[in-house]
Amino acid sequence: QKNELTNTVALLGTTMDNFGRDAEVVEYLRGKSDPTLMSLGESARLERHLQESIDLLSKEYALLRDVGLADISGTVLLHSTASFVGSNIADREYFQAALRDEVRPTTIESKANGLLSSALGLPVKDGDRIVGVVYGTLDLGKMADSTTDTVHIARTGKCFVYDKTGRLLMHPNKDYIGDDDSGLPWVEHMLTSPAGRYDYEWNGSDMLGYFDRVPMVDWLIIVSVEESDIHAPVSAMFRQSLLVGGLAMLIVGLVIVLVARGIAGTLKAMAVLVEKLARGDLSLTELEERSMSRDEARGDEIGVMARGTRGMLEGLRRLFAESEQKTAEAKAAAEQAAQAAAEANQARSEAENARRDGMLAAAHQLETVVEIVSSASAELSAQIEESEHGAERQAARMAETATAMEEMNATVLEVARNAGAAAEVSDAARQRAEAGAVVVEKAVTGIRKVREQSLSLKQDMAALAENARSIGSLMSVISDIADQTNLLALNAAIEAARAGEAGRGFAVVADEVRKLAEKTMSATNHVGDAIKDIQASTAKSMEQVDGAVLSIEEATELANQSGAALGEIVGMVDKAADQVRAIAAASEQQSAASEEINASITQVNNIAAETAQAMEQSTQAVAELAEQAQTLSTLIADMKNS
Repeated sequence: QKNELTNTVALLGTTMDNFGRDAEVVEYLRGKSDPTLMSLGESARLERHLQESIDLLSKEYALLRDVGLADISGTVLLHSTASFVGSNIADREYFQAALRDEVRPTTIESKANGLLSSALGLPVKDGDRIVGVVYGTLDLGKMADSTTDTVHIARTGKCFVYDKTGRLLMHPNKDYIGDDDSGLPWVEHMLTSPAGRYDYEWNGSDMLGYFDRVPMVDWLIIVSVEESDIHAPVSAMFRQSLLVGGLAMLIVGLVIVLVARGIAGTLKAMAVLVEKLARGDLSLTELEERSMSRDEARGDEIGVMARGTRGMLEGLRRLFAESEQKTAEAKAAAEQAAQAAAEANQARSEAENARRDGMLAAAHQLETVVEIVSSASAELSAQIEESEHGAERQAARMAETATAMEEMNATVLEVARNAGAAAEVSDAARQRAEAGAVVVEKAVTGIRKVREQSLSLKQDMAALAENARSIGSLMSVISDIADQTNLLALNAAIEAARAGEAGRGFAVVADEVRKLAEKTMSATNHVGDAIKDIQASTAKSMEQVDGAVLSIEEATELANQSGAALGEIVGMVDKAADQVRAIAAASEQQSAASEEINASITQVNNIAAETAQAMEQSTQAVAELAEQAQTLSTLIADMKNS
């Protein structure tokens, strides 16, 4: 009875444990804990399938009164009785024990009819992590009907079962079920001992008690009988055995001789059949089928052996059929995993090609922009350098002009004293004025060139900004491709989870694809930041160029005014040569005119200084532009290398 109880409990425990180890159960619980891992449709499909499995378990195993599945918080997700779904069992001892990876059955008494049952919980694991608990309630009444209640030893022998606390679970007398006998000395002794025999007294009778443990549930099973009930028949049986012993030996001898031939032939045929089964041949010939059917009809040990052989044959056939089915399922799972792996490889290849093509296209376009910027910077730098030299020459000429005007002032003051020398001085002044006009004209021409070059630089800056915006658009396309790749990797990981153990390798590939997409997005963000810096620098340079153009236009206007003033000076000197006699009278006017000319020259000098300063600022802007072009070249090299 101990073995039968052990096998029954082990079978039920193994059944529930196998259900808890099913990959779909683990996937369902994983999806419940993190809804992002599974779509609503897939979750509903798994829930329907697992509910059907639980209903089938409760129908196939009559000893399982209820079967349920709960998450780690104790919320019942699935149950053979629909009204229990949504309830919480977190405070139950068997649930808490399962979360500790222990098996600790709990005895439950029904409030409706007082019947006892035993609740058993087993952990559901995702690798080494417990993600839920599958539990079932064992119907102790039905279990007793098929186990302990079938034991009949002599007149008073019986079999009964206690749980580990001393509560009576099974007994032929149903009135005793549920009693707490932990205080009885013999019960206490048996609860604290592993197994063996213990004689005790019960209701004035000496009892022989044999006890043992039922593994997994830690129950105590006891077989008890009155000692007198065992010993009383012994004497009578001994006397009867002496009387009939001799006659029995004669009869048995005759029977053995008569039956030996038939038994020997039957055993030989049975041995041949067993050897055939051992070789893996599960088929029976027509003669073997008739022989086995005939032997099965016998009521002796031969019949028992034949029926056992028939059961073994049917069991082997079922095992072979199940093995073929599992092999086919494994093959199908392997094919699905292979297909998923192929899809993942294709997705990774497409992502890599898209990333490489996008980066190369962006790099080529950036390289073209850098060449344009570098060329424009070099040309502009040379032109600005030439303008600086022109400004320096202009300053030198203005200094010479100022010196000449000072001399002319001195000459005008001496006109009254030396009229004859005034004519020569007037000629010299005219020549100096003409030379000053030429210098001013050259300065105006140089300033106009600087203005044209500044406008060209402004156009180049605008083209650079437009190209930077185009590169930003390309970076957006690359970022979108990386996002799509990341989404494909996530979908591939979900498919790998559905494939279970067969898809584990595919899950690793999908994770690597996802990491590659994240690296691509990170690189795209860095490129985008660099482009934004280039755009900001370009905008700043354009503002500086606009300021330089405005200053150049003002300088051009002042230079034109200086040229006009010098033209007037030439006319006045010509008139002075013709009116030498009137020089004395007009000397004061000439002095005033000379002072005005001096002031104009001073203004021209100031304008030249401002022009030189503007050229210096332009040089600095061009240097910054060249530095940005160098940074962009480095970035292009990094993009090509990646």
